Amino acid sequence: MILLGGAGMPGALAQKRVVKTLLEPEIRDIAIDGSQCFAISLETARTDRVTVEASMEGEYQSEVVVQTENAGSTLMIRTGFTPGFDYPNDKLGAHKVLSVRLRVVLPEGQRVRLSAGRCQVEASGSYELLDVHIESGGCRMDHRATTTRVQTFSAPITARIEEGDVSAESRHGKVRVDPIPGGDPSYELKSHLGDIRVHAGR
Repeated sequence: MILLGGAGMPGALAQKRVVKTLLEPEIRDIAIDGSQCFAISLETARTDRVTVEASMEGEYQSEVVVQTENAGSTLMIRTGFTPGFDYPNDKLGAHKVLSVRLRVVLPEGQRVRLSAGRCQVEASGSYELLDVHIESGGCRMDHRATTTRVQTFSAPITARIEEGDVSAESRHGKVRVDPIPGGDPSYELKSHLGDIRVHAGR
């Protein structure tokens, strides 16, 4: 596990922490816990490293750490607080604690699973699997993957798809899907309340 923190400049409203982890050959799965994040950007590159950049704003930004841990064939990524930090259990504290943005750059062809609560998620690049579960916020997909699964409660989903088999379903939201040429990639987009919009092309 890597805990990376450090104080920012005096008076700074934001600070960045960067974690670089050499991807072991047996790692093919990436699990991202975005429960503490309000925005996550996923990208891929021709690299053997996973790079995580976290930008924080808020009164307790110096207490935030980025954590990575290898669990078998899975690399787990999350943010949390430094050991011993006494999180304020009050509504005012909750508003002034954190705004955490994550930018995660991964090797191409990985299997990625991301879960979050209220979060703005953006994805680009190339994956074997991209599986995203969020409650609210928004989800913008402009990527390529063999299999894509996106499920939200109220967050709208916007996707740009070049080709593939597309299934889009929202129980109480609007769904609009452009004609998409058939192909091997599979896209399964679901929401309970959110609208779904699928655009054709890159």
